[in-house]
Amino acid sequence: MKLSELLKISVDSDATDLFLVPKRPPMMRIGDGVVPVVETPLTQLEIQQVAEFMMSDKQKEEFERESELNFAYEREETGRFRVNLYRSHSGMSIVCRIVKMQIPTIDELLLPDRKSVV
Repeated sequence: MKLSELLKISVDSDATDLFLVPKRPPMMRIGDGVVPVVETPLTQLEIQQVAEFMMSDKQKEEFERESELNFAYEREETGRFRVNLYRSHSGMSIVCRIVKMQIPTIDELLLPDRKSVV
């Protein structure tokens, strides 16, 4: 499955995060749970190809030096994402945090009215 499809499914499902880990299916966080996007596990090569597609040459160099990288990624058709790319014992992994394009109101966030807090 293509990165654009994984991101679109995550955004359309109102997920907050997309997790790409080797030997595991792509997972997304929805509310308090983590659910698979599809059942097919990802290979290390697939994750590496996704990472290389997302990064600039300068970012690739930094990742090679540091084994970790945080950056912003944007796709016109799906939105903005905060990406954490890292190496662990299982290999290269990616976490994409979905950045909402519309800022929620105080009511939507279920925050108390400012007057009631004072």
